[in-house]
Amino acid sequence: MPVLRVGATLKHGTFIISSLLGRGGFGEVYLARQPRMDRDVAIKVLSPSVAEEKDTVQRFEREALAAARLRHPNVLPVFDFDFDEDSEIYFLAMQYIPGGRTLQSLMNVPMPVGEAARIVADVGSALDAAHAEQIIHRDVKPPNVLMDGSRPMLTDFGIAHLSEATGITQHGIAIGTPAYISPEQGQGKPVGPAADQYSLAVMAYHMLAGRPPFTGDSLSLVMQHVSTVPPALNTLNPNLPTEIASVVARALSKLPEQRYPSCSDFASALAGAAGVTLSGRASSPGGQLVDIGSMETVAPLPAGSAGSLNMGQYGGTPTVESAVAPSGFGGSAASGQASRPATVHGDAAAPVARKPFPIAMAAAAGVAAVVLLVGIGLGVRQMTSSSATTAPPTVGPTLVALAPTVTAAAPVDPQLVPIQLRSNPNAGVFVDDESAGRTPLEVRLKPGEHDLKLLAPSYEEWTKRVVAEPGSALTVPPVDLIPLPAAKVINPTSKSLGKDAFVDASDLVRVATPTDQFRLGEDIDAVVYVSPLTNGIRDLAFDVKWRLERPGGQPASELTARQEVKSAWQQTFMHICIPASAADASGSNAPVNLTLFVEDQAIDTFTFRIGPGPLGAPSQCNREVPAQQAPV
Repeated sequence: MPVLRVGATLKHGTFIISSLLGRGGFGEVYLARQPRMDRDVAIKVLSPSVAEEKDTVQRFEREALAAARLRHPNVLPVFDFDFDEDSEIYFLAMQYIPGGRTLQSLMNVPMPVGEAARIVADVGSALDAAHAEQIIHRDVKPPNVLMDGSRPMLTDFGIAHLSEATGITQHGIAIGTPAYISPEQGQGKPVGPAADQYSLAVMAYHMLAGRPPFTGDSLSLVMQHVSTVPPALNTLNPNLPTEIASVVARALSKLPEQRYPSCSDFASALAGAAGVTLSGRASSPGGQLVDIGSMETVAPLPAGSAGSLNMGQYGGTPTVESAVAPSGFGGSAASGQASRPATVHGDAAAPVARKPFPIAMAAAAGVAAVVLLVGIGLGVRQMTSSSATTAPPTVGPTLVALAPTVTAAAPVDPQLVPIQLRSNPNAGVFVDDESAGRTPLEVRLKPGEHDLKLLAPSYEEWTKRVVAEPGSALTVPPVDLIPLPAAKVINPTSKSLGKDAFVDASDLVRVATPTDQFRLGEDIDAVVYVSPLTNGIRDLAFDVKWRLERPGGQPASELTARQEVKSAWQQTFMHICIPASAADASGSNAPVNLTLFVEDQAIDTFTFRIGPGPLGAPSQCNREVPAQQAPV
């Protein structure tokens, strides 16, 4: 049963509880309204059973005060810590970010180096600011980095310190999330800023490789962090230069003293190796954040040419259809990843509540026996009912989101004019550009003209001007918001071109040996990955077209398909395979363009050349890509 009911108040009406957002090992998180400041806030409360432990409360208060001192654009602001006498509840008030999208949702495929370097620099700067205040995070991981657009915001400071007050962080005890835990944490040793740098380096590795350095169950993960050297980054992502792999490898050193002096030093070295300039990068100041197939060949390839198109989604349930060979194309198409089911890795939308989970660990590989507590603490991230519900098993149990509830009504001014607002889907309501809540909602307007606005992610903005007259009531029919075109709500995250496709550990099609030079007799594989621009995006169905422009004035060829993804999708890929001879039968070395369109909007273009070469070997474009070709 929730500790607080909807409509309850804290500190004599300073905060009004709107809805329960989630539960964690030490308490609950609520959405609340702070009327005096005209803003929504997130409220963490300690469970009554935990609040009975005086040392725990004192440590929670100290850590809350320390976090509140962190005035940094990449740290989630903490507004208040207090005790409510009426409900006998200790609570922490912090900034509320609608949507709750985390960095995890961006990490299903290798991230562009520049983007990864920027995120490492921003999070590293936040960690250095915390370290200057003698705060060690101890649980740095993608689910603890909320994304405000492109701005990362580090959350959940002090959870390990909170646990320490209850006698948990003693010698021989490990606290943290196994996939990102530092070697010294894994051995139950004292930790310092270098431990956070190690976890940040694991995040960097994950961003650049598309997977973390180690996989396995919790026990195995901790053991690997303590005693196993991870594979070099450029063996998993051949596009990365050796210098980048070396920088990340140093930050992943098993001994803290062998890492960089600070997280910012690590970020600077990474940016330098990548040739990225970080000076002048923008981090907006803190403040209130607003919520915001069947196949046909249009122009077939030459007779006898083989080709195939493969599409699938990552983070949802792809529908696998039978292969259909389009007339005149001689290939196959499937919605899905060949015939392989998608395995969801990552935390695209479903925030996770962490609670104690003891695991007995026997001494092995020179590591003392410890007890691992996975992600202990309050550690509940803000979320909406539209969030996906899939999360990685190494992070913690999935948290069930509860539907938002309208805040309890304040005393009504008889001069105000009521208006009922409903929409499909529910949307943020703005009156004269000021946030008023979410539909369904009754708004009371002062007499006069007002501009109403409804905003929902991936839908067109709805606006209406109304005139409120005293003594009357305004009526607005339920609004059916218009979906934005698919091309406007997806974000190309990476692309690759090569000769040999393989299925990686995440069950995504990837392309080996990236190149822009082919020979007759070879196959051309191209893959483009896209992700939703917002969390909890609606179901999408859209037309995909690959357009091949041949040299020498030859007519262009097009291959079309229908792509469908469910609302929980995290990543979608479009994969095409074409024999080189079908693109340039003469091997002229003239430029050939292959462009991907989504609903007639160009998404990505590959330019390559085809030179002379032996013919005769059959095309492999129709083969099912075997998983065993994935690199180890």
